[in-house]
Amino acid sequence: MWTREFNLRDHLGNVRVVIRKGGNGQAEIVQQKGYYPFGGEISQFSTGTGTNRHWYNGKELQDDLNLYWYDYGARFYDPELARWHTIDNKAEKYYQFSPYVYAANNPIRFIDPDGNDWWDAVVGTAIGLATNIVSGSTSLRNSYTPTDAADYNNALRSTDATAMTGGGIIVKGGGGAAATGLATAAAGGTLSLTGVGAVVGAPAAGIGLSVAEAGAATVLGGTILMANSSTNAAAGYKYGQDGTQTPSKTVWKEKGSSARIDVENPNPGQRDGQIHYQDANGNKYMYDPNSNSFKMKNTETGKFDVNAPKKVNNLLNDEKFMKGIDKAKKYLGE
Repeated sequence: MWTREFNLRDHLGNVRVVIRKGGNGQAEIVQQKGYYPFGGEISQFSTGTGTNRHWYNGKELQDDLNLYWYDYGARFYDPELARWHTIDNKAEKYYQFSPYVYAANNPIRFIDPDGNDWWDAVVGTAIGLATNIVSGSTSLRNSYTPTDAADYNNALRSTDATAMTGGGIIVKGGGGAAATGLATAAAGGTLSLTGVGAVVGAPAAGIGLSVAEAGAATVLGGTILMANSSTNAAAGYKYGQDGTQTPSKTVWKEKGSSARIDVENPNPGQRDGQIHYQDANGNKYMYDPNSNSFKMKNTETGKFDVNAPKKVNNLLNDEKFMKGIDKAKKYLGE
């Protein structure tokens, strides 16, 4: 027999408390955990003997071999060392940081949802908050080009869900305040009309109406949050993923040569776009953004899965050439 348990998280996604329904119908704490900034456990704030394995950033703690590393998908993270155990696959973007540090060495502000990148989660949260507060501002979400579309969209989705839930709580709380205020006003008014305790009754009516007004304003604020978050959620979460539609466009051309970089993105969101380099002899090489390298066509399979010659991949060390690659990436929404 299984029992449903609920994870209560903080703003960084850290699971703080695990609860379930107790025998008396009230919530009971199964486990709770305290953390140092980089994810190490604070033993005096950690209790319970449950079986939950998802803790820091909501990631699964791998303790089978007593390593106590967190599985982020792309990499394993060691909270005792505050370091990843493999190099950052986007290390060239953040040359000012060690490729092994977690979230730019600032785990209070930043998170890394999957071990690939950390910045867009922060920007996504900020833009998500703004667009949930200001009505009709959904289009602002397209004003930012994320470095990692998945992180950015996950942050927007999480912010919308929080705004929807928070708005509902505000509406309920505000409604209760309004009802209490009106009841107080009614009671105060009755006392005044009957002449009993008129000195006390009249102020009570005024206070009650003030509480009712504040409660109504709170309800309105909660309703706006719910409406905006619903509108934003309905727009979907594919920002920065589809890119700009273009059949074929040359984004870089070598001086005095026919060598060039082309980008194709004919059906954004329906098929993957591609970046390819064509040398002066007409040989074509496909760019692989995951490995930051060029691939050549496999004559047996027809797929671009064979490493290109070293002289071709060495072009990626050229600053002007890389500007062309970066320009092409923008067309793909990367």
